[in-house]
Amino acid sequence: MNTTTTFWTSEAELGGQIPFQVTLGCHENVYISELDFSSIQITFSDDRPSCTLHSNDGQVESIIDLGLIHEEEVSTATGPLKWSPGQRIVLNGMMQSDLEGDVKVCSIG
Repeated sequence: MNTTTTFWTSEAELGGQIPFQVTLGCHENVYISELDFSSIQITFSDDRPSCTLHSNDGQVESIIDLGLIHEEEVSTATGPLKWSPGQRIVLNGMMQSDLEGDVKVCSIG
């Protein structure tokens, strides 16, 4: 599986929100459409709780909204976690912090 992470701005004011995006994809010759993923967890480099995306039986979508990821609240979202070979799923979210510091996506699993 290929993943990329993008923060759409390099800095934000304290308490401000910045958009980010995680893209999940697979090579066209790898068939994962029959695999059932129950959830995907995104962990960050600071002390904020992980964001968990739980699978649902909805229509396969290319874009899933993760909502606002805050440093003190557990963040969850739902979306269909099945996709065809060569398809990408884009997870969009907003990040907010009241503390100064750098934040990175550490792992997606």
